[in-house]
Amino acid sequence: SQPLSEVEEGICRLIKRLPELPKQEVILTRLYLHIAKALREVANQVLRPFDLNYVSFSTLMMLFGSHDNAVNPSKLCDVTGESRTNMTRIVDDLVARGYIKRHPSTDDRRRVVLTLTAKGEGLVRKILPPLWEEQIKIYQRFAADEKKSLEDLLKKQLSAIEAAR
Repeated sequence: SQPLSEVEEGICRLIKRLPELPKQEVILTRLYLHIAKALREVANQVLRPFDLNYVSFSTLMMLFGSHDNAVNPSKLCDVTGESRTNMTRIVDDLVARGYIKRHPSTDDRRRVVLTLTAKGEGLVRKILPPLWEEQIKIYQRFAADEKKSLEDLLKKQLSAIEAAR
């Protein structure tokens, strides 16, 4: 990926051409994007030995954290931001590998509910400790109060983004 200093230099060149450019906001946005990409890459490194990627693991985690380990596919699309087509492919793969099952909804037989299998839960429990280790490393330079401040600021930012939609 492009080093942040190169990105900042590029933004400075843009400001010369577009003096009205909101420099701080553009830099903050680029930082978010770089951080999101880097965090996904770290997660993918941990997940690779398990033949999973960030989206497939996020799908398993949604099921693991849901009521009765069950979710409908459209909710997964909403949470992961994936298209229905891509989510169908991901679910098909996880079903084929025995990590999740499809069931008709008890409320509406036309709807599908996905549930985590014991094998899927076992996999999640096996992956979480090495994933946590990486997350702890990422935030080790932050004091507890800094992490809390960062959390508060990011929640405030997310709220502002949602309000702007």
